[in-house]
Formats: sequence, C-alpha cells, structure tokens
Amino acid sequence: RNEYMLRVIEPSEPSSIRWQDLDETPLNMFLQRLLTGIISFIFIMAGCIIVPYTRYEYGPIEAAIAVTVINTIIPSIMTYLVSIEAHVSEGSRQASSYRKITTSMFVNTTLVTALITPFADTLSHDPESLLPTVYAIFFTELLRSPITDVADISGHVYRHIFGPRSPDQRRMNLNFSGKPYQLSERYTNMTNILFLAFWYSAIFPFGFFLAAAVFIVHYWSDKFCLLRSWAPAPKVGNKIAEFSRNYFFTAAVIVFSIVTSYNFAGFPFDNACPAENMTTAPDAYVGTFVAKDLQGASINVTITPDDTPYTYCNQDMMRYPIFPAIPSNQPTGGEWMVSDDQRLITTIFGWTSVLVTIGGILLMLRRTVVHRIKTFLVNPFVAKASTSPERFSDILDIFAYIPQVKLPGQSYPTLFCDVSKIDDELISWYDPDHSFDFHNAIYDLPILDNHVSGNPIFSTVHHWPVEKE
Repeated sequence: RNEYMLRVIEPSEPSSIRWQDLDETPLNMFLQRLLTGIISFIFIMAGCIIVPYTRYEYGPIEAAIAVTVINTIIPSIMTYLVSIEAHVSEGSRQASSYRKITTSMFVNTTLVTALITPFADTLSHDPESLLPTVYAIFFTELLRSPITDVADISGHVYRHIFGPRSPDQRRMNLNFSGKPYQLSERYTNMTNILFLAFWYSAIFPFGFFLAAAVFIVHYWSDKFCLLRSWAPAPKVGNKIAEFSRNYFFTAAVIVFSIVTSYNFAGFPFDNACPAENMTTAPDAYVGTFVAKDLQGASINVTITPDDTPYTYCNQDMMRYPIFPAIPSNQPTGGEWMVSDDQRLITTIFGWTSVLVTIGGILLMLRRTVVHRIKTFLVNPFVAKASTSPERFSDILDIFAYIPQVKLPGQSYPTLFCDVSKIDDELISWYDPDHSFDFHNAIYDLPILDNHVSGNPIFSTVHHWPVEKE
C-alpha cells in the first residue's frame, strides 16, 4: 500500500473470453495483425480499381451497385481475416473487424466516389455527375439490408432443405441455430452512412434525410433478424462503442467540418473566373460557332459583345492541397470568390474547420496518449468504495469465468475444466438433453486422470458459496 500503483479496469464478460488465444505472445499477435492489415489494404485497393472502372465503363448507377456489392462482400472477407488474429476477448476481435470494415467501406463508398468525379461535374445536371451517384448509393444502401438480411436466403435453405434431411438431432439443431451476426458489421453500416452524409452535406443536404431513412430501415430490419433469424451472440462489452465514439465519430465530425468548408469554397464548381481587365468579349470570339460537348454531340454557341469573358481557374482547393479553405488562400490571379456572401461564409467555415480539427485531435490524444502517460506520472485513484449488501451468490444471471471453446460443428461450447465443484448456474449456457460432463473435454482422456506428475492438465475451477441464512 502507498508504494505500487494499480491499474484496475472493467473485465470482459465471461462469455466473450477467447480462452484458446490467451497463450499467444504479444509479438505473435502483432505479426498476425500486421499480416491481416496488409491483406486488408490489398482488398481496399482492389475496390478502388473496381468502382472507377465500373463508373467509366457503365455509368454511375452501375458504380453505385458495385459499391453496394463490395460493401456486402467486404464484411465476410474481413471477418475471415480477423479470425486469423488472436484476441483475448470477443470485444477485441469485434473492434479489429470494425476498424477494417469501416475503413474499407469509407474508402470505397465516399472517398473513391469523390476522387473519380471531375470537379466541374460536381453540380452538373448530367446523369454522369456526382449527385446522381451519391443518390444512387443512398438508395442501394436503403435496399441492401432488407434484401440481404431480412430475406435470409441462406437461413431458409438450412432450415427448410438441409435441416429436415439431417442424419441426427445434433446436426439438425445446427441447421436451425441461425446465422451468427457481428456487432462490428452493424456499427460499420451506421458509420459508413454517417460518413457519406457528412461528406456531401454542403452540396447534397437531402442526404441527411436519406441517411435517416437508411437508419430507420436498418433498425427495423436488424431488430427483426435479431429476434427471428440470427443466432445469439456473446456479450462483447463496450469496446466497439468506445472505439467508435473515441475515434471514428470524432473523425467523422472533423471530416464534416473540413469537407464542408472546401465545398463552400468551391462554388460554383465550374473552374471559370471572370477575366481581369476585360468587360466585353474580344471581337475574335463574337459570333456563332459549332462546338462539341464531352459526349461528342454538336451544339451551337452564340457569343455577343456584351457577354462577360471568363478564363480557366482551378477552384478545387482540396486538390491543391491547401488548408484552410479561406478566400485569402486563393491563387493569385485566379480568384473566383467575388461575392461578399461567399467570402464571409467561406471564412467562417474555414476557420471553424481549423478549430474543430484541433479540438478533435486534442480530444483523441487526451483519450489515448495523455491518459496513458498520466497513469504513470499521477495517482488518479480516489477511494470511493462502499460495501454492498448483495452477495455474489445472490445475484441472478451472473456467470463465472469457465475455460471453454466454441468448436465448429458443435451446438454448445466444449468445457476444458472440472466443473464438479461449482454451481451449474455459473455456466452461461445449458443443454436440456445432456449434462455438462457430456460437453467436457477432460473426460475424453480418462487415463490421464487430469494430472501429470502431480500437476493438473486442465484448469481448476472452484466455487465456495455462502451458506444461506
């Protein structure tokens, strides 16, 4: 006491402990995550190639469908990659999956769409422009969850085709157990739509209403699947919620402020600036001419002496790049913010984005680096404890940490310890057809007598209940 500083954290739920991974060294865990991170990056780059190719070859609607198909496939790929990694708890595994899936969806859904669209097509009426593509992405995301999750085609196949034809009861129960769901995917879908609405909010404010519609549809479809078709999931704790709140949602607000300032600075998105020292069109340009648009169609263009002459200027401050997006950072001789209203609103949004960026970065540093350093330098502990009249043995639905592993092809986990000295209610599951000894691996090797040279082979679990008064 008064000599060592203890670090006390809330433990993971007993059902979320991954007992088979507890013996992995930190170096092996780091190498595994480095490998899966490199493979994830390769898949993200593949999506960055597929989406632009589909847009240029077929059109924005087809590109939006390609984005939705990629967003449907990517979670399965990333979940498989995460299964290679060793994690001490299910919450840690879900958080790793959330990082990979969210990054992939953000790049393919929002970032690639913005980068492959020519700047002058941002507000164009052309079907190939940016806004129809963004609307198509929202619309396909609105339909994806009901089609893929509520329809549950694979679940119906297992329940109605494979289930009745199973050779025994155990395998039939597996076919009726439902598809396991990943909490990381549910968070990813929400974060992806939020990023999309924030990124294009200045030029497509209707996206907020579409995002709300997507959230409502996903809420009801997820609720239906959770109660009707999905298999129960382990209690993963608050790791995903904390990571999402501390990093992704904070990053979403930073991106929202920065991109909004650039979009207001980029109006009117035509890369045309009034020519200096010219109030009328030059005589060489006066008349009627035949020109061709980007699709190769011929159009008649008539220029009169009273027309205002314009010259090319790059209004895309995001690709200079320059920060913040304020009127004073316009290139000399290529200024296009001639309106006092635009200069005022751009100045406000530009400096606001600076403040939000600094505040967001400081907030993330405070939650990570500063907090860790503070635990080494300062004693933040203040004793505010009081005894509770409730005893551990009196609390319902509380479970113990029992070493167990969920094996493929088994309806229930396999125990790896002697549970004869604990109350059965401390185990988080129950098989109505068999005792816990039926699912216990220690009885598969009876000749070893659970000991080698006096040392136990399997874990020892003991419970000393308080006598009832």
